[in-house]
Amino acid sequence: MKHVCAALVLMLAVAAAAGQAPAPDVVVYYFHGDIRCSTCLMLEDLTVRAVRDSFPAQLVNKSLDLQVVNFMSEGDEHFADDFVLEFQSVIVAEFDAGKIVRWKNLERIWDLHDQPARFAAYIAGETRLYLDGVPDSRP
Repeated sequence: MKHVCAALVLMLAVAAAAGQAPAPDVVVYYFHGDIRCSTCLMLEDLTVRAVRDSFPAQLVNKSLDLQVVNFMSEGDEHFADDFVLEFQSVIVAEFDAGKIVRWKNLERIWDLHDQPARFAAYIAGETRLYLDGVPDSRP
């Protein structure tokens, strides 16, 4: 265990010395559009809080990243095609060598938006599966 921790610290120190942070293994995206209603703002807040409260160590060590993105803004339109976005969504994506290897749209956010504890558990549970490398159960 000490060797693993020492190796992680060394990797982070080398990356910091090189002026770059290690690439995340998993990214949780909250995507929104140009028009933002109160429910959409609430979904963003719930998502951000769920990830920050559930994964502080992973956010610090950069194995997880959290990004809020307007998929309709110039330069970010590709996300609509990349993740088949039509409206506000939470996407969990796994990366390998900077390339997306799998992703999932957490569609239940719309059903759980008025149940903050269940919403947070859903976001955390799905994110944990990606962090742990658990394969999707669907084909």
